[in-house]
Order: sequence, then structure tokens, then C-alpha cells
Amino acid sequence: MPVMLRKRQRELLAWILGQQVREAQVNFLKKLIVASGDFPDLRVTFLCAGDIHFVERLEQWPRVPCDFLTLVLDEPAVARLEWLRGEFAEARSRADTVQLMRERRRLLFDTMRLLETVAERGAEARADFRRCGSAASLQRLHDRLLASPRSHRTKAALTDHLAALRFPEPPIASDDRFQAIRNRAELMQEANAMRNCVVVRAVEVMSGMCAIYRVDVEGERGTLQISVGRKGNPVAIEEVKLAGNTEPSEAAWSAVRQWLEEGQEAWGRRHAGR
Repeated sequence: MPVMLRKRQRELLAWILGQQVREAQVNFLKKLIVASGDFPDLRVTFLCAGDIHFVERLEQWPRVPCDFLTLVLDEPAVARLEWLRGEFAEARSRADTVQLMRERRRLLFDTMRLLETVAERGAEARADFRRCGSAASLQRLHDRLLASPRSHRTKAALTDHLAALRFPEPPIASDDRFQAIRNRAELMQEANAMRNCVVVRAVEVMSGMCAIYRVDVEGERGTLQISVGRKGNPVAIEEVKLAGNTEPSEAAWSAVRQWLEEGQEAWGRRHAGR
């Protein structure tokens, strides 16, 4: 091992991947940004690094957060969004890049899932996706897809025999203000009540990557999503939205942040010494 660590980066990467590599693949790994508490999977990272065609899609990107890799694997057109590349380029620090990715990832992910529900006009919708020139235009596409009859039929289909299948135990228990959504049927009810697209996140919740709560704080009714760590621990706030995807007040945000902090402390006490 000490001998390998004295080798050039390209040689070392070739040894790790078990194949010949180009300098572009080494540069790709140098651009990667990993945030504490997110879900960077090294297998996915090295799968991407070992695919020169994938790497070439991102050659012009100055920074590549790990969360971004799964988005591009799902939808290669994400790598062509010049406005997003520009936002990453303007980020002043790694922390800013991570925060930006967290803000954009949800909109990108939800729009991609909604694209899957409009098969009869899929090519047209995907062209719209590639033409999006800003986060605002992507949001408009998201809202049009959400309002489509096809999207409503897809949401209705989730009331099938799988609708009552229970989600994993939430990392923070429910109370009067924060009520965990426990199955697909409740998730669809929340989507309909709040006029949002959380129903497309059922797979994420079922896999234990996140938890979604009905929220009523500071007189504001909202939907909250938090990320969940590998051990089932509450990690971070991913999104808080009121009806129609409107923004909550700062007072409501403060209440949610305090609830998460208290929940993290309680989780830590319960699992201390395990």
C-alpha cells in the first residue's frame, strides 16, 4: 500500500478502478464535493469515475457535488443545464456549493419524476426541460407538469394495494405540531391537500433516505421533508413549503429548525453507546 500511495494520481486511480484511465477522470474526482450528512455512495462515485463518457459530460463543470451524480445518472440532460453550471461556478465556497445543490436538487428531482408521468408527451416535455434557462423556468415547467391530467392520474394510481404499505419508522416521533406521514395513502392526501408533488417521493421515504411530516407551526400549515442518515438519524431540513409550494415565514422556519435540533439531541440520547 505505501508503494501505491507514492504513485501519481492517475496511476493510483487506475489501480483502484482496475482499468486504464484518462487525466479527465482524475480531474473529475478533484471536482467532487462531499458534504457531511449526505448520502455519498462510493460505489456510485467510482462507477461514474470509471465511465469516461459520463466524465466527459461534466468536463465543463467547475464543481460537482456528490448528490449531483445520481441526478445526471437518472437524467443526462441535467448535465446540459448551463444556468446550473453557472450557479456552481459562482459559488464562493464548498459550503455554498453544497447549500445550492440542496436547494436545487429537490426541484430537479421532482421535475424529473413528473416527466415520467407524461409519457404521451414525453419527448416534448424533455425538450422543455433541456431548454430551461433558469431555476425560475424549471419551476414553471414543474408546475405545468404537476397540473397536467396525466400527473393527476398517476397520483390517483398510488391508491392501489400498495397505498397502505407503511414507511420506515420516522427518526423523530410525531407530536401535535409535526406528524410523520406513515404510508403512500397519507402521502397522496398530503400532496392533494397542499397542492404539491411530494407523492413522487414515496420511493425515497420507503428506502429510508428521508421522512416527510405534516407541519402546523406559527399558524402556518406546511409540508416538511428531512434527510435521514445511514443509521436512521435525522440529518437536515431538505424542504419546508406551505400550500402551493409557497415559502413559510421566518418564524415558522425557526420553529422547524428548533424542532429538528431537539429531535437530533433526543435521537442521540436514545442511541448513545450502540
